[in-house]
Amino acid sequence: MLASLFFVGTLTSCNEKPCEHQEELVKGKAATCTETGLTDGKKCSVCQETLVAQEVIAALGHTEVTVEGKAATCTETGLTDGKKCSVCQETLVAQEEIPALGHTEEKVEAKAPTCTEEGNVAYTHCSVCDKNFDLEGKELENVVVDALGHTEETVEAKAPTCTEEGNIAYTHCSVCDKNFDSEGKELENVVIEALGHKYIDGECECGDKYTPVLSGEWTLVTEIKDGDQVLIGAPAYGKLLSVEKVATFYNKGVEYSATDFTNVTDKEIFVVTVNSDGSYTFTSVTGVVIALADSYSSLNETGNNKAWTLEEKGNGIFYLKNTVRGNYLEWYDSKGNWSSYATSNLSDLFELSFYARGEATDGEHIHNYISSIKAATCTEDGLATYTCSCGDSFTKVLEALGHSYENGRCDCGELDPEHEHSYTSEEVAPTCQVVGHTKYTCLCGDTYTVDGTELAEHVDANLDITCDYEGCTKRILPAGDSKISLFTANHMIIVSLNSSYYVEGVVTEITDAKNGVFIITDEAGDHILIRLPKNAEGQAYSAWTSGKVVVGDTVSVYGKPTRNTGSPATEKAKVEGGLLTVLKHEHVFSEATCTKPSVCDCLAQGQEALGHADENADNACDRCNWNMKLATSNIVVATDTTLANGVLAEDETHWTWSNENFDVIIAKGSSTFTLYKTAKAYMQLKKQNTLTVESKNGLKMQSVTISVTSESYLTKLEQAIASQYEFTSDVSTLTLTITLDAAETFVLEN
Repeated sequence: MLASLFFVGTLTSCNEKPCEHQEELVKGKAATCTETGLTDGKKCSVCQETLVAQEVIAALGHTEVTVEGKAATCTETGLTDGKKCSVCQETLVAQEEIPALGHTEEKVEAKAPTCTEEGNVAYTHCSVCDKNFDLEGKELENVVVDALGHTEETVEAKAPTCTEEGNIAYTHCSVCDKNFDSEGKELENVVIEALGHKYIDGECECGDKYTPVLSGEWTLVTEIKDGDQVLIGAPAYGKLLSVEKVATFYNKGVEYSATDFTNVTDKEIFVVTVNSDGSYTFTSVTGVVIALADSYSSLNETGNNKAWTLEEKGNGIFYLKNTVRGNYLEWYDSKGNWSSYATSNLSDLFELSFYARGEATDGEHIHNYISSIKAATCTEDGLATYTCSCGDSFTKVLEALGHSYENGRCDCGELDPEHEHSYTSEEVAPTCQVVGHTKYTCLCGDTYTVDGTELAEHVDANLDITCDYEGCTKRILPAGDSKISLFTANHMIIVSLNSSYYVEGVVTEITDAKNGVFIITDEAGDHILIRLPKNAEGQAYSAWTSGKVVVGDTVSVYGKPTRNTGSPATEKAKVEGGLLTVLKHEHVFSEATCTKPSVCDCLAQGQEALGHADENADNACDRCNWNMKLATSNIVVATDTTLANGVLAEDETHWTWSNENFDVIIAKGSSTFTLYKTAKAYMQLKKQNTLTVESKNGLKMQSVTISVTSESYLTKLEQAIASQYEFTSDVSTLTLTITLDAAETFVLEN
């Protein structure tokens, strides 16, 4: 509430003189949350005049604070949060009551205790107050039923017999039905398996006896079935397949005939398994599978490829083919063992027959025992277990072999206790990786070493640029600019060379006589490719006018041996662009003619051309019958009629140019291109066009010279003529001259 306070007074004077005011404090009051206040004022105590008026102080307003409530429980009510003024304590928001929640109960079934685990009574559990109650609602302090603990009964150890199981000593709990050792540790198994009969000469120690029927009659069969026991034979050679190895890798062949199987042992008897894909697997009764490894032709019991297919030939003859390798099983007669080969070639080496046991004549079951062998050792007995498909089985003890000492040691590694070492020494030379040492060895196999010298230097005695010591890959290059063998050159292609070397050999093959591509061979029979050599002036081989190589020349080439990636691909190494020096060459000159000097294949010239001679003055050369009065005839061949007299045929199939002696004809021929007709100072001879020159008056042609417009065209013309005529060309004049034998007609198919 706000209020205003005003003072109303009368100015009084004394004896009409102004009052000398006497100040008096007028006390104010503090403002509250809801009421205004006043500041202190002043008045005169004599005349009551207000000297300092009091001012109103606004009400402060409430200062809210929260009055915390409390949560309701299952059995007690709660309160919501409220608000009050912290100054005047007036309630601003009243608290409201929250009803009690009541219990939220979940029933828990009773659980019986075990020997090792606690149980519980039946009860309900409130998830709100986390208390437990009996089924009548009474709060429970404890619901747990203690574990019972084991009720143990001691079971004494019992030894197994041939036919009955035994057991170790243990305790048994009748409550949880578990077994424990003497220290209380739970046992998974207390049973000791029956020993099985151990027959010696047909009788077991327990008195049991057996009379096994190990085989019936073996007869040729035309089909085999899953579970059959069969023999695999090569009938043409009378050999059965055995799993026994000969010569380490290959299988033994056991002799047989159609009426005599007396040599058969467990190693030759195989159990047939028909696989889901129709293929066959053959396992010997000794447990060895007929298989092939991923490589090699020998049979390998640990190989991955165990499945075979049958190819029937008829009359009990089959081919046996591995499903993965494709190899056929064969009796390798020349080697005297079983092997395999990639094709059968319909040879009797691959013809196989199967023999299965026949039925007993009295109708009784014939046992087909498969043996499983645990080999005896020097100190422990072995055991052979024989099991028939009918379930019958027996075992046979294989007595321990005992130690057999040779040179103081048994094959099992055991040292003879009476053996005295007698060492022999062997000096082992050092290598670049292992220091030299002396090795001392006793006949029993015991060894020790005494180190000696330091590591040896790297050695490359065979000049293959790799250190000769086993396991070392150090590269040893010859000194630069030295002469190396072609063997070494062929090995140097694996490294990048900084130096050049001299290689020497005899030219044995030339594949490109013009540009210089040839093979040289040395006395050791090694060879290397030489490509595009140069002479001492750096001139390319193709430009040489003499000194070209021929087969039989001995040459030296200076360059870097590198890997050959070109032609001929038979050579793995080459020297390209090297300096060629001919060390030995014997000129073989052709005979000089009237028009040609004698030349060697190396381009060296011998006797000059003889020139024509006409001593009898008949106008014909005495040696070649050449017309001594022949004159040169020149025809310009062009499509520009201002330069030449060429005439295009009406059907545009050919051009003709003529002079008093010859006709020149360029025909379209079989070309798919249109005959060249555009006006030019020259005629273009296209691919598959035909050039013909014919004599008009019987004059004979000794040569035809053709001019071209560029060096590239000259090269193409050389390629077109090379297989048809002999010629010479001149790059400087861009001309090619074809040599003829006094012809009246000249034809060139481009």
